[in-house]
Amino acid sequence: HLVGFRGEGFNSVTPLGGPVDIEGHVGFDGRHYMLDFARLFPCEAWDSQAGPRRYVRGQHLYRLLRPELVRTSPMPLSSDALTAFGRCDPRS
Repeated sequence: HLVGFRGEGFNSVTPLGGPVDIEGHVGFDGRHYMLDFARLFPCEAWDSQAGPRRYVRGQHLYRLLRPELVRTSPMPLSSDALTAFGRCDPRS
């Protein structure tokens, strides 16, 4: 996501990594609020070779990696990688 201000003398845009369904709002009080942090951490991978019984529908919402493990990863991890949000067409 790109966040910040553009237009009328402002051009301060910064990339912000996070799940696709995280929300940012400006409240009636003028303050900024972030919502929907439920999928902030990446989900645990499941073994596709173990068959359909290994995967439980919706497990990407509650079987999440612990922050301690995410911090030790040598590369950035995506919380959308194993969800329908993370699907992409390799031909495009």
